[in-house]
Amino acid sequence: MPRPFAILRQRLWYSAIRRVLPKGPTGRGWYLADEVARLAGISSKQVGRWASTGLIRSSQASGASRAYSFEDVAEAIIVHELVRRGVPRREIRNVVARTRKGWGEWPLTNAPLVTSETGGGISKVLLHDDDDYYDIGDRGSDQGWAYPQDVSQVVDLLGKGGWVILEYPEITRVEVHPDLLGGTPTVRGHRVPVSLAAELGRDPDGREILHDDYDLTDPEIDDAVKWEEASSKFVRAA
Repeated sequence: MPRPFAILRQRLWYSAIRRVLPKGPTGRGWYLADEVARLAGISSKQVGRWASTGLIRSSQASGASRAYSFEDVAEAIIVHELVRRGVPRREIRNVVARTRKGWGEWPLTNAPLVTSETGGGISKVLLHDDDDYYDIGDRGSDQGWAYPQDVSQVVDLLGKGGWVILEYPEITRVEVHPDLLGGTPTVRGHRVPVSLAAELGRDPDGREILHDDYDLTDPEIDDAVKWEEASSKFVRAA
């Protein structure tokens, strides 16, 4: 029989930590590195490296006990997408530094950014403003821009369940909202953590509990199980 109370105890522990550690001024939600990894499609080690090198923030708590906000996770998803498109990490750091003053603490989410391949085949990040494009990354590499691709299209992935949805678009019953259960992934339309639904959903007796006590359907439970299994592979990846 599954042990859902282990998950509930974990969330209570997170709540206790929230009351002790300082929070960011405007960040919403509360995520530890493993949770960011699941949502952004990267490993927990990468989360720490990206935070320590300035690619993303840990706006809810810094230092040895880093904690991240919903907005930080959205930035991590964009960084992952930029890396996937071939943008060098040095370029991304320059973009973050140069846009933060005008676009706030989460500039990759807020600024109208596009990527474009240069003549050398390396992707650049450009600012699309007033029907023009501006090089805001590494200076002096502005030749051969072609076919700008919008970056903002990946932002809404987080609300749908994060990076996993790119690989499994058939998962449609998971949502992530920063003001719902501290931002933990939940079954869409219910205040039920995906982790709890997945743990119970792997057992026939647990499914009955989810049916009777939480009003979940089999498709909702199946999506929770699939999301939990698919996202877990990111956490320990190299």
